[in-house]
Amino acid sequence: MTAGKHPTGDGRQASSWMAPGALLFAALLWGTSWLPIRWIAEYDLAPGWVNILLYGAAAVFMLPAFWLRPLPFTWEARLAWASAFFFGAALMLWGAAILTGEVVRVILLFYLSPVWASILGRLFLKDRVGPLRILAIFCGLLGAAVVLGLQDGLPLPQQTGDWFGLFAGIAFALAALFSRMTPGIGGPSQSGVAYVVATLLALFLLLDPELGATPTGRQITAAMGVAAISAVIWFIPAAIVVFWATKKLEPGRAMLLMMTEVIFATVSAAILTDEPFGFRELIGCVLVATAGGIDAFSQLRRGAVR
Repeated sequence: MTAGKHPTGDGRQASSWMAPGALLFAALLWGTSWLPIRWIAEYDLAPGWVNILLYGAAAVFMLPAFWLRPLPFTWEARLAWASAFFFGAALMLWGAAILTGEVVRVILLFYLSPVWASILGRLFLKDRVGPLRILAIFCGLLGAAVVLGLQDGLPLPQQTGDWFGLFAGIAFALAALFSRMTPGIGGPSQSGVAYVVATLLALFLLLDPELGATPTGRQITAAMGVAAISAVIWFIPAAIVVFWATKKLEPGRAMLLMMTEVIFATVSAAILTDEPFGFRELIGCVLVATAGGIDAFSQLRRGAVR
C-alpha cells in the first residue's frame, strides 16, 4: 500500500483477517514445534546437542535481521535485551523438556505461562487482578495439579521434563513482562538474540552426562540438515509472525488466538505419540486452555471498557 492512498474495501477486509489468520498459523507452528525437536533427536543426539543445532541454525539465519536492524545497546533498551534473554531461556528449556518428558505433560505445564504472567504483572506492573483473573489462575493451577496427579499428595513435577516445562513457562512469562515494558523497542532482531541465547544456554546442558552426551561427527553432520530445515520452516516463521501479528491486534484477542497452541499441541501429541493421554490429561488440557481463555477474555473486556 503506497503512502497517501486509502485502502479499498477489499483491502480493509483482507487486513481484518490477515493478522488473526497469521497468528493462528503461528499457533499451529508453535503447537507442533515438539515434532522437529524429536526428529533431530532421532539421530541419537542428547537434548543439549539438539538445542545447539536447532537454535544455532535459527540464530545463523536470523543474523541478517539483526544486522539490518540491531537491538540498540542503550540503557533504554535493557529491558528489551532482558526479554530476549528470557525468551531464549524459554526456548532452551522447552527443547530440553520435550526430550526428557511426556509431551502432553510438558505442554500443559508450559502453558501455565498466563498464570505466571498475571502474577508477575500484578507484582511489577500493578495490573489489576479482578475476579476473572483469579478464576483463570485457579483453573490453570488446578489443571496442572490434575495432570501431575492429585492422588500422590502434593502435586509437584515428578519428571525432569516436568521441571523443564514448568520453568520454560515461567521464563516465557518473564519475557512477556519485559516486552510489555518496552513496547517500542525490539523487532525480528530480538528473536535473533533469543535464538543466540538459547544456543549458549544449551551449552550448560552439555555438563550433564545424559543431557550432553558427546555425539560423533557423523551424527552431527547428519542432523544439521534437519535442524536447518526445522529452523526455516517452524521456528523462524513462528517468531516473525507472532511479532508482526501481535502488533496488529489487541493483547486479549492475540492471546486468545495463541491459546489454540494448546489444542494443536495436545491433539498432535495424542495422535503421533504412544505416551499416555487419558481422561486426566484431557481434563487438565481443558482447565489450562480455559485459564488462558478467561485471561484473554478479561483483557478484551478491559480494552472494551477503555
